[in-house]
Amino acid sequence: MGCAKPGLKKRQFRLLNFFNAFSVLILLFGLACGHSSHPSKEQEPPQQPGQPSPDSGIRSLLNLSFQVDPLAQTVSLQSSPGTDAGSIGAVSAWLTPTSVAYNGYYFSGSLVLIFVSLEGTDISSDLFSVKLQLTDLGSNSVSPVAVMPLITGFESAAGLNLVNGYNSQGLPDYDYGDFYSTARASIYKSGMLSRFSWVLVFDLSGLAQTANIQGQVTARSVPEDQTSQAEISIQPYLNNMTTNSVTVMWETDRESRSEIYFGPQPFFMNHKTGSTVRFQDIDYFNFFQPPLFNLILHKVELTGLEPGTTYYYQVRAAKTWGPVYYFQTLAAAPKPSFKFAVYGDTRTNDAEHASVVSQMANFSYDFQIHLGDFANSFDQADLRQNFFAIEQPLLSFRAMFPVRGNHEDFLWYPEYFTLPKSGQAELDNHNYSFSYQGAYFIIIDNADSMPIADGSAQFNWLANELAKAYADPNRKFTFLLNHVPLYTGYWHFAGPAQLSYLAPLFRTYDLSAGFAGHIHLYERLDVSGKPFIVSGSGGAPLFQPLTPPDPGMIAAESAASGETVSDQYYGWPYEFVLVEVRPDSFTATAIDNAGTVFDQVTYHK
Repeated sequence: MGCAKPGLKKRQFRLLNFFNAFSVLILLFGLACGHSSHPSKEQEPPQQPGQPSPDSGIRSLLNLSFQVDPLAQTVSLQSSPGTDAGSIGAVSAWLTPTSVAYNGYYFSGSLVLIFVSLEGTDISSDLFSVKLQLTDLGSNSVSPVAVMPLITGFESAAGLNLVNGYNSQGLPDYDYGDFYSTARASIYKSGMLSRFSWVLVFDLSGLAQTANIQGQVTARSVPEDQTSQAEISIQPYLNNMTTNSVTVMWETDRESRSEIYFGPQPFFMNHKTGSTVRFQDIDYFNFFQPPLFNLILHKVELTGLEPGTTYYYQVRAAKTWGPVYYFQTLAAAPKPSFKFAVYGDTRTNDAEHASVVSQMANFSYDFQIHLGDFANSFDQADLRQNFFAIEQPLLSFRAMFPVRGNHEDFLWYPEYFTLPKSGQAELDNHNYSFSYQGAYFIIIDNADSMPIADGSAQFNWLANELAKAYADPNRKFTFLLNHVPLYTGYWHFAGPAQLSYLAPLFRTYDLSAGFAGHIHLYERLDVSGKPFIVSGSGGAPLFQPLTPPDPGMIAAESAASGETVSDQYYGWPYEFVLVEVRPDSFTATAIDNAGTVFDQVTYHK
């Protein structure tokens, strides 16, 4: 059950497993005594002979009748409320026009395609597994088609499975997806009550007259709190850690309590509740994929913690309790040195990504900074879940401070990460800063639509942050972290011209070093004695292997910045960078996915 902290010896790992085993023994003892420490639903009394079976939760919402006329090539739809509509709320259906089927249906030879959408009004209950079930085909000459054939205008849908199953009459069922009650639907950050269209395809070979195809819409009504059935789809991960607080986030596949048990001892932990955000799982590349409300994101902020202290924590609000994890808050008292890790562009190659994570787990450091491009498309639920699964050996134990990359859709990035405020509302969730042990960290979003243009809100924010750090008498170093490199010998989006107004800022306010990703390689440049590092090979496909840096670009960057720019190292290992910060110097060590140090630089004040 337990999960070892990165870098710990096997003896300590066995000790944590013992803690989990001990917790299970306590639970079993409590059950034997009639008491349980496990939050669970009340036990239902045994069913007595002759009593009706428990409510299945299946509700009849709507009755449908399709009139299909093969001679006139028309389709019409009539509907009436189902037997449970009065207690659930009004549901209506209509034929949905498309660019090809502009009446909501389309005849192609002996086939007819029918597009149907739903709308719910004043829905009082959460409705899951909404289905359209056919009950009567109206003629032996009507045959449902289970797989979308290749039809002109609908080529992208060819091969799609249309039928989800068959009912007791041997007639097909079609999945629609999920509805939430009208009152609760507004709390979702994506999706709508109805955004999906059913596609029904029938073969009408031999049909010479109008057929009335009958069907019904059913759904399963479930309680709002489904903790006893919820599975953890993303294990807990740590965000926004300070000396006395941290935010714990995780995801479940059903709505459950946002509750964490935590404390300095694994035996006796207090609990704290937080907030829940519910998402609709949408396949953006397949319009015919039913929407599912199965992404339940939980967030609990733990405050009032002691600096430099180890805390244990566990998610118990699920069908199966999560492992006992632990973390150490950041230290408040001065340390002789501290370490942080930098990596980026983990993206698509899972084996290489996992190998980088495995090596990072072998080292001790205070926190990590990801330079962006976590997955190939962060707006896809399966890719997000895959990213966090690979990162779990790190993120359940050490907080990650993220940088937004160009592969992070902005709808999802600020939801799945908790970030410090920027100080400017329009830049929140894009830019932020924090300081630790005399080092000032400035994170700026320069991906996609957020270039640092001269005089822009981005530029002014950066100038203010650099000035604030420079004025701090306790500051030792200032680090800038962004996704798209500012200095590199390889092609990148912004180009050298931006250095004409950024480099003077860096000189004036004594920027110590810069870290970026985006280009899928490792590169270290020297900018008038200060290191600028590209760490962009955490798992993404490597960029132009064996191609040397462009001396023309280096010269252009030197001319634009007024600095002496040179490329000191370049290569294509899968890697991360470990930075150790001391009072008067820092050392950046590049380590590959085999654990080998392949580059290192030390900067002295």
